[in-house]
Amino acid sequence: PVYKKANPDVRSLGGIFGIYHIHVLGAKDKGITTMAQLADMIKAGKKIRLAAPMKGTSDLPMMKTILGFYGISLKDIEKAGGKVFHAVYSDMVSLYKDRHVDFVFTHLGLPGAAITEMTMSRDSFLISLSDACIDHLHKELGTLARDSGRSFIPKGTYKGQNVDVPTVVSAGELIINKDVPVNIAYTITKIICENTDELYKISPANKNFKPETGWKNVALPLHPGAEKYYKAVGFMK
Repeated sequence: PVYKKANPDVRSLGGIFGIYHIHVLGAKDKGITTMAQLADMIKAGKKIRLAAPMKGTSDLPMMKTILGFYGISLKDIEKAGGKVFHAVYSDMVSLYKDRHVDFVFTHLGLPGAAITEMTMSRDSFLISLSDACIDHLHKELGTLARDSGRSFIPKGTYKGQNVDVPTVVSAGELIINKDVPVNIAYTITKIICENTDELYKISPANKNFKPETGWKNVALPLHPGAEKYYKAVGFMK
């Protein structure tokens, strides 16, 4: 789990306020195109060199959950004589470009500048995740479901990427304490939904938020105040 214990006091005002894709990038000469193939390689005791997110970030538990689904762990890589480098994205770029690692795990919006730079420096392949893995992460961590229509990296996003690549996708949502009064949560939701021009100016990522569907694709229960607003304007039945 990402956290040691659940927080029952958190509610959502809506989403999506940003979309972030898991990128598992591999050097093309390694011949790996799916996460299952990479897992089999590790299980067979073959050495790999991997750049992973920094400890203490939310990206690392997400990576560990994906690896766990495939029956492997970072420790398995090290036991086989491989290396795991925990690094920030700028350092991952250097590690990959200088061929100190052949695989990289990131969690970025599209297009990810770090991935763009890596694919320009070496022939690379984005490694796909299975539908079952995507479903597992949705159940365990609240990432987007496949029926959201967003669980892939569109072809042409990066150099040499000729097909859509299925992957886990997370979405930002606006959260609030459950004890915030209904009228306040209602007003905040109303202001956000009725001032999207200003909202979109704050960050391009906010353009993913559409008031009509703001109550959908959230990992947390809606605050009653937010639910009241979405129903009042007819977005939610």
